[in-house]
Amino acid sequence: MKKSYKIFLTIISVLLLPGLITGCKKLDYNRDKNNSNVYIYGKWDNDISVLKNEDIIIQIPIYDFNHKINDDTSISIQNFDDGEIYNIELNNKQEFPEFTSYTLQFNMLFNSTGRFKLDDIEAVITTASDTYSANLGNYSVTVYDENSVSDDIEVVGGISLVEAINEDNTYLLSYTVKNNSNNDILLEKINLNSSDKLSIDFDSVNLCPNEERDIDFTLTLDKSVSNSIIKPSIIGKSNGKTIETLGTSILVVDPVSIEKLYELINTN
Repeated sequence: MKKSYKIFLTIISVLLLPGLITGCKKLDYNRDKNNSNVYIYGKWDNDISVLKNEDIIIQIPIYDFNHKINDDTSISIQNFDDGEIYNIELNNKQEFPEFTSYTLQFNMLFNSTGRFKLDDIEAVITTASDTYSANLGNYSVTVYDENSVSDDIEVVGGISLVEAINEDNTYLLSYTVKNNSNNDILLEKINLNSSDKLSIDFDSVNLCPNEERDIDFTLTLDKSVSNSIIKPSIIGKSNGKTIETLGTSILVVDPVSIEKLYELINTN
């Protein structure tokens, strides 16, 4: 029987909340003929470590400027050949005077282990009159066999969301980790799959048997990165043996204010 896990990568609520969002980069709206009415927010650089057959629930914001989306609208996710895409749906409908927002949600599952670099996954939305499409960004993914991940280290808490992009694109993050073993564990590295646009600095930490504590680390994003989901692995050493476990998801977003969306409407 397939074992299923879920990672919720919640995006839409932090990208469009009037009370939370105060200022940000201008939304890079595609004014191409086929994207003049529906905008698919696909600017993501993601670095994710998961187990084989682990569900990743992806959520992408959709903005409908001219009421094109209805019950007859069809949606597909294309150019993913390394597993399964399923449960594709639009939900979280929110109506505003000049537009309607949705969450495009789908499950992504990898059915083999290994390293994957995905940069051509595409969302296609077909309405009665038009077809709208957008690339969904870059995904650097490492898929682990369940038996290769140690139960001796467990992530039991930590930061899950950073709601603003600062000038130097550097963020102090933290996990709460627990040593479930009867031996000391030296946590040596918090590891990303690719260092092209994202990097982590971490000073090693020793965990005594059954100790639980917070560990801090610094994430740095390249200036070209607007939004990112990271789910790193954590590498340690116990009794001279290297062990590894998986962290939880952390979402770093550059929110789009309603004012910026209004600017787009007024210039189209």
